[in-house]
Amino acid sequence: MDEPTYEQIAEWDAAGEWCLIHGHEPLTDYQYKVCGECYHCYPTPEDLVNDYNDILYEGWLKFDQGLYPWIPTYDVNQIYSCAYCAHDF
Repeated sequence: MDEPTYEQIAEWDAAGEWCLIHGHEPLTDYQYKVCGECYHCYPTPEDLVNDYNDILYEGWLKFDQGLYPWIPTYDVNQIYSCAYCAHDF
């Protein structure tokens, strides 16, 4: 799938169909990253880090707790995929 144009994004935003994970994400003038698969918006690097850690922590609690210690990521440069659909950036 090709990267959407700003016009397409604005149209989807107006229709409330922006993010395939959340159904709607408010658009700002600047997005730090946008997933090419589910189109989730990360307005800031901090949003990406927080979402990534929250989702991985939930998975760790369900499946990996006790196998290894929880080590959160604080460096946005160490995150290579969308927190919600795991698609590579």
